[in-house]
Amino acid sequence: RAPAVQTAFAPAADAQPLPGPAGARAVWLGAALYAAGAKEAAASSRAQRVALDPRKTKQWCQLGHDPTALRVQLLLVRSGPAKPARVGAVRVTAPERHVCRLEFVPERADAEHTAVVVSEGCAAAAQAHFRPTGGTATVGVPPSCRVRAELRAGERVWRAAETRLELDATKALQWAQLGGRDKAGLRVQLRLRSAVHGGKPALEVAAVYVTAPEEGVPAAAASAGHGDAARAAHESGVSATSNPTQPPPKPKVEVIG
Repeated sequence: RAPAVQTAFAPAADAQPLPGPAGARAVWLGAALYAAGAKEAAASSRAQRVALDPRKTKQWCQLGHDPTALRVQLLLVRSGPAKPARVGAVRVTAPERHVCRLEFVPERADAEHTAVVVSEGCAAAAQAHFRPTGGTATVGVPPSCRVRAELRAGERVWRAAETRLELDATKALQWAQLGGRDKAGLRVQLRLRSAVHGGKPALEVAAVYVTAPEEGVPAAAASAGHGDAARAAHESGVSATSNPTQPPPKPKVEVIG
């Protein structure tokens, strides 16, 4: 699959050397990505042990490898062997965020209106876990319905063939499959739980598992992704409404040692 967009960040002029003695052979590092002007991190990576070679004056290391999480590459530089290491360059890949929209059209004429569930995740791998967002996890789904599924990644959109479902609202937990077995098409698996809406048995979507078509999600998905994490790495330009003499604050990445 196509790689996500990588963005270069410049270390602050007053950046401190890495913690620990100059000849240390390992250090624990983490990273956090902040949107422009934000006080809370939009994404972060877990602290991990990074091996160091005091003999090298330049050394690359990577924090995070999961495409659904923050990934940061660091160039560590030294003025000479066994000298303190500093961060000389930073390359950031924001988490990929794709959106899956599900429409549940009731089969019964007396049923309520169409239920819509929107979930977000990263379809970089098969059966990627998507989580319902914006309160749609508690939307009541009719047991007898037709389901339309759509996956949006940047400018690209995939749709699964409409699927008719006959579900049992009395079951505490059950699964449903949307789309066929064709690898060239969108496939979605639903985990549903029983619920009560309007005094009647109903269902709610607990989790969504998405398998994108085999052609893969394009690289443009990351740069046009959803959420603060993607915007933080790609929205550093001056907008049409901003003052051209005072550019807006740029996103920042913080390396935590």
